[in-house]
Amino acid sequence: MVKLFKNSSPRKIQPTYFDIRLDHNTIWIPAAGHTIKYGHAQGKVILCLSDPTWVRDVKLHLEGRYYINWDTTFPSDSHRHCKAFWKELPFHHDVWSFLRVSAGSSTTTLEPGNYEFPFQMCLPGRLPESMRGIDDCYIHYFLRAQIYGRKGESVATSREVTVRKVYNTPLRTAPSVRISPYEIE
Repeated sequence: MVKLFKNSSPRKIQPTYFDIRLDHNTIWIPAAGHTIKYGHAQGKVILCLSDPTWVRDVKLHLEGRYYINWDTTFPSDSHRHCKAFWKELPFHHDVWSFLRVSAGSSTTTLEPGNYEFPFQMCLPGRLPESMRGIDDCYIHYFLRAQIYGRKGESVATSREVTVRKVYNTPLRTAPSVRISPYEIE
């Protein structure tokens, strides 16, 4: 009898599938001097559960991190190119909450099934572009979706996203003059 009761109660967080999907792989934000001050990106957090699960919240984090390790004072080239993890710092962090539990309870039960949590984010134009390919400095952005359980447990999935600037350049076509050899007099 106890075993029957235990099987019907919600379990730890063990999603069958948990992913972040963006409508576009690159997030475009306006450059300085642009008339639009923000860039938009949208997507979904996908969650598939096969068992009832106690959940406190489902959140999406966008974090920007930069790393600069350029030290010309050291004579050795090998030291200059060693990664110093303490130099990697966050410069941007946004959090969105999808599942707010009512004030009377600390958790809610998600039944087995497929869940989609759509999101639309608005990023300020002051953010720097993603930069990679250089060992001594980079700028990375990560999206991290996290499910928070009832006893402090959590499950997370993340993906790197690329942020690019849109520059406002006037595109003017050069006037074309067509001269036919038969029109020359």
